[in-house]
Amino acid sequence: MNLCLKGDLRTANAIWSKLEAKPDFNQTIKQFFLGSVFKMDENIQAAKNSINQWTAHQTKGHIDDIAGDLSPEAVSLLVNAVCFQEKWAMPFDRHVTAEEHFFLPDGSAKKLLMMKQTARLDYLENELFRAVKLPYEDKHLSFTLFLPKKKPDSFMSLFTNQNIKAWDSAFQPKTVKLSLPRFALKGKYNVKHVLHDMGVKSVFFEADFSRMFTEDRGVSIDDVNHHTFIKVDETGTEAAAASSAEIVESALAPEVTLTANRPFFFVITDEQTTSLLFLGFVANPNE
Repeated sequence: MNLCLKGDLRTANAIWSKLEAKPDFNQTIKQFFLGSVFKMDENIQAAKNSINQWTAHQTKGHIDDIAGDLSPEAVSLLVNAVCFQEKWAMPFDRHVTAEEHFFLPDGSAKKLLMMKQTARLDYLENELFRAVKLPYEDKHLSFTLFLPKKKPDSFMSLFTNQNIKAWDSAFQPKTVKLSLPRFALKGKYNVKHVLHDMGVKSVFFEADFSRMFTEDRGVSIDDVNHHTFIKVDETGTEAAAASSAEIVESALAPEVTLTANRPFFFVITDEQTTSLLFLGFVANPNE
């Protein structure tokens, strides 16, 4: 079951299980997570196909192999899918997109297409980074570009809830001359060890799932995988058509210039709840 919001932000949750779910747990999944519980096929390939087809449908075909490493010993699989597609409130003009150098972490450079615009945007600069916030047509959603001033090795660790709230309140409107590369990223990550290092340990060894299933069997979480896809271009983030929104005139005199021609971070945020929907690092666009 999907949750659809303006701008096509969709989330979906589902559980496939060989074990019978308890009625109360089944109701909780439907009521609070808008999710579904499916019977997992005993045939491992059939189970993979069913799960992959569901996930591909929920993500518009971008994630189609989430169950590729499903173990034959697995008795349940929990899947959360997020699909995001939005147009910029102020789209970039394709006619001024030009090929420029992007400097990679090793110091070498590659040529790629850089999108450009001069617009009144929320801007923040401190001793750590320069940042600009790009609004989507749905004003509740935003894309924030963070350009670190130093090597970005440990920059990701700064994205704590406390820091994000402090930064968000410090943005100020400025006329920004922005250059941003088009980019598309797709990745597959096993995050079991990451979660373990963050302190999420009990679910892998001694968690109690007895309230979920009718059968009294000891089960634990064995693996956690995360697949992602994002595409950013002149019209928006994975947008299917050009926007007719008014473009700010390029003759506007900029107060600051921000050129993202080296590794940068980005965040897509729900401004109403300050929830991070996507968080990424672009070291080598389109690689």
